[in-house]
Amino acid sequence: MDTAVTYGAKLSLAFSLGLLEYPLQRVIHIRQAQGALPGFKYRNIVSCLRQIPGEQGGIRHLWRGLPPWMVASIASKPLTRLINEQVHKIGLFHISQNAPYMERLWKNVACGAASGGIVMFVFHPLHFASLRLQLDLGGGTLGPRASFQNSKQILAAIAQQSGVFSAPFSSSGSIYRGFGGTCAHKLLHRGLYFGLYDTFGKYSGNNSLSSTLWSKLFIGFGVSNLAEFLTYPIRTGIVRAQVAVSPVISFRGNTTPVMYRGALHAMACVAKDEGIKALWRGYCITIGKSIFGSLFLVGYDMVRIA
Repeated sequence: MDTAVTYGAKLSLAFSLGLLEYPLQRVIHIRQAQGALPGFKYRNIVSCLRQIPGEQGGIRHLWRGLPPWMVASIASKPLTRLINEQVHKIGLFHISQNAPYMERLWKNVACGAASGGIVMFVFHPLHFASLRLQLDLGGGTLGPRASFQNSKQILAAIAQQSGVFSAPFSSSGSIYRGFGGTCAHKLLHRGLYFGLYDTFGKYSGNNSLSSTLWSKLFIGFGVSNLAEFLTYPIRTGIVRAQVAVSPVISFRGNTTPVMYRGALHAMACVAKDEGIKALWRGYCITIGKSIFGSLFLVGYDMVRIA
């Protein structure tokens, strides 16, 4: 009973935090896609949050695309843990009780990457559908007139016109466009995220718990921002590549086909046509979000020490 109550509380907390985070996540994607959509008038986060409700028929449309994003975000964590346990049972990844440190390290990293990749593959269509719903700002001034209304509709249209899978570096696109870039982004981001924290965490000192906590919080905040800053252009390229998949999304009913052969090609085109700074468009919003990342790192470290 206590376990069920604890799980329910965690689920409620995750849902509440997701509701608060989602509008900011949508604004980040809108800013990243700017340039691939014609007629963009959003200059910053305030402009986005102020104009979208009026253009799409009410403040509730700030959460457009929330259901698939929420399902994928909440379900991915327990599923990753479950798959990780199963992967560890495979002979190649099984860790004996007396295994040396380096063997434990590479097997844990390999299992984490494998389980994370499987989960990303399962939930990639939901993340893709959510992104397209977030960015489909066209169809007129009211939400019901937008091009797509739900995940099923948008995935069916993409599968019909572009297919489910496509060859790497092709311009045809598919539902799984951006999956390889997403895997590369996650591996690099998580490597920097935890690697830098473990490296600089030793400088937090051995003073009182309070001073140690504050120093770890400061280091965690800096590490979260640095990891996000270094990998942000990859995410921008992924978003641009997914925007270009047919049927191309619209802005106020106007569509402009953009041909990208993948995330790397999109990054190169953005840097060439819009300037290097455009690769970090929307990054300022992530600085506030990184507070949650630093709190997670510190909490994880405190539990590990205890």
